[in-house]
Amino acid sequence: MRAFTLILCSFLSVASVPPAAAQELAAVVTQLEPTVTRRQTGDEIPRTVATLDVVRQGEEIVVTSRGRVGLVCSSERWIELRGPTSWTLLPEACAKGSELHPGTYTTMVPRGGRFRTVEGILVLERSVRDQPGEALLLSPRETVVRSARPQIQWRFIADAVEYEITLTGLAKPVRVRAGDARCQAEPEWDGVNVCAVPWPEAHPGLQPGSTVFLNVGYRTGLASPLHQEDETGSGRWIARLGEAAESKLAGRLAALESLGWPEATRALLTAGIYAERRLFADALATYRQVLEPGREAIEVTLGDLYSKVGLFRFAFLHYQTVLDKEHDPTLRAAASFGIGRLYAGMPKGRARANEYFKKAENLFAGAGLEEEKTAAEKAAAATRSSQF
Repeated sequence: MRAFTLILCSFLSVASVPPAAAQELAAVVTQLEPTVTRRQTGDEIPRTVATLDVVRQGEEIVVTSRGRVGLVCSSERWIELRGPTSWTLLPEACAKGSELHPGTYTTMVPRGGRFRTVEGILVLERSVRDQPGEALLLSPRETVVRSARPQIQWRFIADAVEYEITLTGLAKPVRVRAGDARCQAEPEWDGVNVCAVPWPEAHPGLQPGSTVFLNVGYRTGLASPLHQEDETGSGRWIARLGEAAESKLAGRLAALESLGWPEATRALLTAGIYAERRLFADALATYRQVLEPGREAIEVTLGDLYSKVGLFRFAFLHYQTVLDKEHDPTLRAAASFGIGRLYAGMPKGRARANEYFKKAENLFAGAGLEEEKTAAEKAAAATRSSQF
């Protein structure tokens, strides 16, 4: 991630700040314009900071000439500073800022190595235990959507001669010849060959507030049996956002747009807003837009989202990427916990799940993250229980 030379003079050493200080004022850097000067204060070495860095109470920000910085205080206030100036993060200083929508700060700041926008990610859900084989349907699945007619995407099957789409409200399945589906390697799906078709014309489309079930299958011969990810035929749920909820969401996104934040920062908050409203397909697409080196908490969050919608292969890839390249113990703990959840759902994965949960527990404990440590401890105990 490119660093900007906003100067942060610490009067309160970051190492001395308790990681789980619930009431401590903080602020996240959302907007920067680069400058080229640095300043040393006393015996302390000022640090350059980047977008999404967290500033702690008592720290001083020095913005040099032609510099500009925007911050979201944990008290849900927006502060914009233009250089040359200095400003110390204190309650009375944040109180002078513009009021923001409740929850803006927590949506934008990682906690425990992940953005906590995916509900229930620190517990073992029943659905995690009911993992199918390799997922066929990719999107939309297990998600709320805004469109009445979202595009349907699934994994390319090399020896398929046709695919079959079944959908609640469709009089009969739609059969798609393999040659008629647009199939290609998609970077947004980690290079997997993905087939896509428009929403079936024969279907009336999703009504606001309605839920349907979608299933995709394939045949390797015209007379061969249909292979489906979900052999029960029930499919994966998709829900259309209700009219009132759509209106509120559109208003919030418009208000966010009016703040003039940089695209990456705005996208990060937008992704969190989507995830909190169970618009998981939109959240995945938006988080992927801002994934880059230095933002491994997004990598963990992508793993959480893929796990939530049942795309376990993709979840594992993102968690493992963090373990392969990241040394930060909190991020490693979050990724280890995520992999533990995936192993917990495998028929013979309990031992590996317990191993990863214990690893996460120790790392969270070392980082002073009590809530996350307790969650890992309970998950490890659950995998050892005959009740699981």
